Amino acid sequence: IDLCKKGCKVVIADMDLSGEALSHELSGQGFETRFFKTNVTSEENIIELVKYAVQEFKEIHILVNCAGKALLELTLTKNGTASLKNFKKIFEINVYGTFFAAKHVGFQMIKQEKYDNGIRGVIVNVSSITAEEGPAGLVAYASSKGALNGMTLPMARDLGYFGIRLITIAPG
Repeated sequence: IDLCKKGCKVVIADMDLSGEALSHELSGQGFETRFFKTNVTSEENIIELVKYAVQEFKEIHILVNCAGKALLELTLTKNGTASLKNFKKIFEINVYGTFFAAKHVGFQMIKQEKYDNGIRGVIVNVSSITAEEGPAGLVAYASSKGALNGMTLPMARDLGYFGIRLITIAPG
């Protein structure tokens, strides 16, 4: 909503169709928004999302990577251990999805002209304070957010060469 208020044209990408309702609501208020049902664990789906955004709005200048999922599951109990399947799923959404979106949106951004300040675009990844202060039962979530933190500096250096700024924020 804040991006819309700043005059940005926004594509809301979500698995949940409530994103479509939000897009319609914002469009009804005069903001330029679109909805694209997106599974961030599918690199092909992310590629289609980027194509759609460019088709609708010609360029991409901002990406906010905020898809995320948490799962409360203890590493072990008297009855057994945590599910590797669940652990992988959290990483697919929180880490792979962020990586897919950043690399494909970044690739689109390098095709665009730089602004006067030398910047082509900005990517904001959303981590969590849980990466540093994870409570019991959130091993998968905390470590996935820690992975985002670990990606930040090398990815920022990679993308910075092309005039793309990248930051990771950690709410909480």
